[in-house]
Amino acid sequence: MPGNMCVMAGGAMLGWSSPIISKLKEDPINDDNPLGRTIDDTEASWIGSLTPVGALIGSFMAGYLAERWGRRITLLLSVIPFSLCWLLIAVANTVEIIYVARLIGGVALAIPFTVLPMYAGEIAEISIRGILGSFLQLFITIGLLWSYCIGPYVSYTVLWIACAALPIVFFIIFYPMPESPYFLFANGRKTEAINALAKLRGKSIQGVEIEASEMEVGTL
Repeated sequence: MPGNMCVMAGGAMLGWSSPIISKLKEDPINDDNPLGRTIDDTEASWIGSLTPVGALIGSFMAGYLAERWGRRITLLLSVIPFSLCWLLIAVANTVEIIYVARLIGGVALAIPFTVLPMYAGEIAEISIRGILGSFLQLFITIGLLWSYCIGPYVSYTVLWIACAALPIVFFIIFYPMPESPYFLFANGRKTEAINALAKLRGKSIQGVEIEASEMEVGTL
């Protein structure tokens, strides 16, 4: 499912700190250390731990936005904090800027972890719902591997570009996806919900009438 690319982007963001911390501990003359100095163990631990703090904050925001604006829009909006995170990392010349970037990255990470399971469960047919739900763990692992496999062999700049490309790819491939029919039914947008369901199932509007009726009853 295209939405899992957002989870992969989150995994890459999580894994980014592992190869980068070792670079930031190297000789500051090295081009891979944009700070102009080496970082100590305390600073390294903050770089690694601020992302979960951001995720804690972001999970509440994501849940609220998903109920107010919809699952699809909320997932697409995750590209904003992801992009801001990588922009700050790109221009960082102090460790404090990296702290802020990692905190914002945690907020971005919380969005797919909170909203994607909702979206997948609401659009999937019962027969494949479990499989779609299992992809979340798979794709965050792929994202971690993305950073772990690339990071040790490329520069600081190349790694953040490689990681920053993932949320952009997600936005492009996920944009055509329809909103959750359940969300649309729950908000009284029946015509849009039926059209979305027909698109998801690859059927005509008449072909999804029974399932649409069941969904509508389920949202009452």
